[in-house]
Amino acid sequence: MGTKMIAAGLVALLVGLSGCAQNGASGNTGSSAIQGDSARTSESAFAFGTGSVRAESRVSRAVAANGNEVLHGTTEVRLEGEPHPLVIEETAEIDASGKLLLATAELRSGRRGQDLVRSVRIDAQSGVVTTNDRHGESLLAVAVDQPWVYEGLFGDVSPVMGSATAVQAWVAKRAADAGSKVRAVDVGARRSFVTLADQVVIDDAPRKLVILGDEVIEVDSDFVRSLPWKALEEAAAAERQSAFECVPGPV
Repeated sequence: MGTKMIAAGLVALLVGLSGCAQNGASGNTGSSAIQGDSARTSESAFAFGTGSVRAESRVSRAVAANGNEVLHGTTEVRLEGEPHPLVIEETAEIDASGKLLLATAELRSGRRGQDLVRSVRIDAQSGVVTTNDRHGESLLAVAVDQPWVYEGLFGDVSPVMGSATAVQAWVAKRAADAGSKVRAVDVGARRSFVTLADQVVIDDAPRKLVILGDEVIEVDSDFVRSLPWKALEEAAAAERQSAFECVPGPV
């Protein structure tokens, strides 16, 4: 995992106080992690825009009385010339100690997201990561010796969707709460390794910096505060560069 700081010039337009809109509410959730418990819920929203690249992400977080929590995130990315957005749908279930129990993520394209690009199911209790894409289904066995952090979900099949999401960042933050070591799972590279928790989440009070790949995400005790959107910034930079390239005319 890299430890690069957020590069100057990254555009991350975040909604609400501290770059993140959070509205607390009380309610019940049907998720298996907190079923039957009264849960405290909050909503967070993030947005990115530069050139013709646009992205919006919304995350709901439900925390039960026993400390278990469930996240659900939706991220839509719109690119120039594409009639339909790319969409990521995510879920994550985390126990009270901070250990990931189960996470799912789907990347879809096409009209109303009818085309599946890749789906990922991360079962941190049984130690199996299941991936489905154009190559078919593949399984990756991973040790369950430490709390899990995961990354590299879609960058190899869709580079513009390679940025870490708020759900991934919060899973990493909570994993660091659970122990002095974490197991990092790189889905795209099909590998995992154990590293120190303070190499993944750096304490910079009152905030913390989550390191996923070469991205740095800012979080606090409530939730994610900012996202770097590095893959989107790179796509926008490439777009700006192509606009300045000279095309030879007829001689």
